[in-house]
Amino acid sequence: MLLFTKKIHANRLRSGRKTIELRSGSRYQNVTVGDGLSINGRFSVEVVERFLLSTTQELQVFIEMNFNELGFNSAADADLGVTGCYGNAHPPFYAWRVRLIVQPEEKPALFTMFD
Repeated sequence: MLLFTKKIHANRLRSGRKTIELRSGSRYQNVTVGDGLSINGRFSVEVVERFLLSTTQELQVFIEMNFNELGFNSAADADLGVTGCYGNAHPPFYAWRVRLIVQPEEKPALFTMFD
């Protein structure tokens, strides 16, 4: 599945600073452990754990307990960031703990047409 996110969040995912991705809406209900997610079409992560947050209160507790893995320095920063993105969103919310899928280095061709 292709996910679009702001550059700052994509960079945090790629560097490992952010290890949880959060989304709102039932269209994400089929994303499960083992699935690959393409981030902005630039790199991929694998879902290693899935969380279903059925209420706004569950989301709030999740943010407070996992602000660092969401890529924020404090629970207050995380709350502002998530509220800014999902302020009017309605449950369900889905969160996935992810790991970067390391792409094998491209091997050079043994020969080219111009050799």
